[in-house]
Amino acid sequence: MVNGEAVAQQLDVGAPEDASAASVNLAKLLWLDDEFVNREALSGCLGDRYLCANNKLFAQIRHLFLSFGFCYSTETTRLWRDYDSAPLLMIQDILDAKTVPYKDNAVTLRSISSRSPSLEMSVESLLSLVNRNYLLHESAHCISYHMLASKLKTTELRENKNTYVLVALLCESYANTIERLAAALATSPTHQIFYTMNSYIEPPTGGTFLRDCIRVFGLTKVSAVGMLVFLHYNCHDVALTAHSKRAIFEAASERQRLTESEAALLNALVGNGFGLNRKFRTETTPMFFRYLGCEQEFQQICRALFEPGALSSLGIPDSIADLLSATCDGVDV
Repeated sequence: MVNGEAVAQQLDVGAPEDASAASVNLAKLLWLDDEFVNREALSGCLGDRYLCANNKLFAQIRHLFLSFGFCYSTETTRLWRDYDSAPLLMIQDILDAKTVPYKDNAVTLRSISSRSPSLEMSVESLLSLVNRNYLLHESAHCISYHMLASKLKTTELRENKNTYVLVALLCESYANTIERLAAALATSPTHQIFYTMNSYIEPPTGGTFLRDCIRVFGLTKVSAVGMLVFLHYNCHDVALTAHSKRAIFEAASERQRLTESEAALLNALVGNGFGLNRKFRTETTPMFFRYLGCEQEFQQICRALFEPGALSSLGIPDSIADLLSATCDGVDV
């Protein structure tokens, strides 16, 4: 086994902030990914083996996903074709099939490299010319749905639209949070390249702030803050209000006594550590529930969710705690 972060420097992609403009040798990139052999990783997905070995949160999500009986597939089934055409509308189909489709882009790149072993390209070209996979995000959806709905039969959950909407919102918030925190763990240029090839988001420039917060509060508490912030953003087309921040602060802190500096840092995390594309929260999320016939229930939950006492009465802090216990316990980042 090699040290991924150390060997990654051999690719000479420059400093993290310059990575998109740098060049990489395709054969070297494939070689580095091939150095990591893991029975839970996918050799056909570029960067998957590297991330399973070098990103502890990515690896934990993979382990939970497989342990809950889900699987990945490159078979060009109806689900694969539908997901390829409209991925944001296929999440319930993925959950029902317990299968996440993906593209074996590493197989294609190995074929290209064999024809041109010295081929170099800019990172920007790699990211724009090669189709990405989104296994981390979709895996997180599967894990959270499995855990949050485990006590309900699927038909019952669908019939109870209010519960279904709440579970779906929590699942999306969990997936958003996992993706953002795993991105913050990508500290080398090559790690960032592989991560971007497997995520809806790129590693944030503010990753150091998130890593500092994890060191202070622990992964579980930072993840809880993230879930609550994303829950707000998926429900409201407005910035976080002082009232919403207070509700998130109380739910995430579990009413523990904090020092003044810890409270200030946690407040900064609530306000600045996480963000969501406005178009996604104003168009995509409502459209998803409209598609599933739950738009009215979604609007009702949005209006009530951050009212005084609503988070606790709906059992959200407890649901988040159960989910994050399975996710974060024992994960030393």
